[in-house]
Amino acid sequence: MAGGGDNNALLSAPTWAIALTCAVFVTLSLTIERIIHRIGKKLSKNEEYYGALLSAFNKMKDELFMVGILSISLSMGQNAFSNICIPAEVYRFKPVCQIHLEDNQKEIEESMACSKGKVHFMTTTGLHSLHILVFILAAFHILYTAMMVVLGTLEVRRWRAWEASAEEKSTAALRLVKETTFVRTRGGIPCSDKLIVSYVVSFFKQFYKWRICKSDYVTFRSGFIKYHCPSYPEFNFHKVIMRSFVADCKRVVGVGWKLWAYAIFWVLINVNGWQKSWIVYTVPLLVVLLVGAYMQQIITNMANKIRFKQSVVEGAPIVLPDSRNFGCGGPRVILKCFHWIVFQNALTTTVPIWASITFDSYSCIYDSPGILAGAIAVGLIVPIYLGVFILPVYALVSQMGSQLKETVFSAQVNLGLSRWRNRKLQYTQTSDETDTVNLSQLDAVPI
Repeated sequence: MAGGGDNNALLSAPTWAIALTCAVFVTLSLTIERIIHRIGKKLSKNEEYYGALLSAFNKMKDELFMVGILSISLSMGQNAFSNICIPAEVYRFKPVCQIHLEDNQKEIEESMACSKGKVHFMTTTGLHSLHILVFILAAFHILYTAMMVVLGTLEVRRWRAWEASAEEKSTAALRLVKETTFVRTRGGIPCSDKLIVSYVVSFFKQFYKWRICKSDYVTFRSGFIKYHCPSYPEFNFHKVIMRSFVADCKRVVGVGWKLWAYAIFWVLINVNGWQKSWIVYTVPLLVVLLVGAYMQQIITNMANKIRFKQSVVEGAPIVLPDSRNFGCGGPRVILKCFHWIVFQNALTTTVPIWASITFDSYSCIYDSPGILAGAIAVGLIVPIYLGVFILPVYALVSQMGSQLKETVFSAQVNLGLSRWRNRKLQYTQTSDETDTVNLSQLDAVPI
């Protein structure tokens, strides 16, 4: 077996050195495990306001578990992969970097003996590099997810003061709808009736009106209560937003099998270092800005619907919920887009950082320090923008649909309603069966 001499070197090492090494790794592992346990326990105590963080935390633990399995698989299978020999012609097809192919080929041929005309499928060094790539990808994905969820939670909690002030009954001046703060700040310009012009305006509008203000929150709250629960004006709208934000985070965080398959496909098509282009590293940021423009467009459409109404209102205007405001298959499509953005952002940041710490010189993956700095900058901007603007706005705007979301009730109420519905269905089925039996008995009675 290759590397047998290195493995036998452990037998000549002193036992105190082996025991000390094991003690260091065991202590480090136990310390990290206890820290993770304490963080989860602390978040569970106040799930009402830390629900999003708790959901993200649980998904992060699953992701770390998955990375641990991948690490063990790569470590256990490195000898098996390094012993596989394939024809040299196949190995030279579509390399990652063409300029380093000859040097890598010499290293592969000299590492272990294969029959003439064949090379190794994957060397031990190559598997170790892949090991590092998976670890960095998981680390940055967890980092970006944590940034997004923490900033989003702080932003939504900022709105709690507006809920308290909105519940207070105060006499406001009578105004025309078009003179209200919401319509003046969120309404579109006259030339923005065309779809393309409207989206272009919304794209640039998000850079100076990207954050939710009090007039937006109070307007949506008034419309929600007027449409769904007019007899309960003291309804706590902020709790609904917080529960909706927690439910959205559950869908956005984590890495499923589809994203892992996408990561494999991303590695497959990275031929001759095409990812070194700066355009590739700006894709997550561009998609985030397009989604932000779409969210701005939804708010603008809501304001324009009431802009030309010649009515007088006291306080905030009434924007009634309407599912037609969203389009594109509804709000759930936007959540799937968020999920992909977070992972793609981590992937595009991971590749140049992995190349910079793995290879000795600049490779075709990134040919200048500017690419690395730009990828890191974009990687930090995307989760910040998602957390402060996109996810909170989505949690607020998604409530303005024609149908109530499940998050309008607490988990206990939803569980009780689900059980009540199941009992009602069982009772209906039992009643139908009883009626069938009675009819058959009546048919059997002689006239």
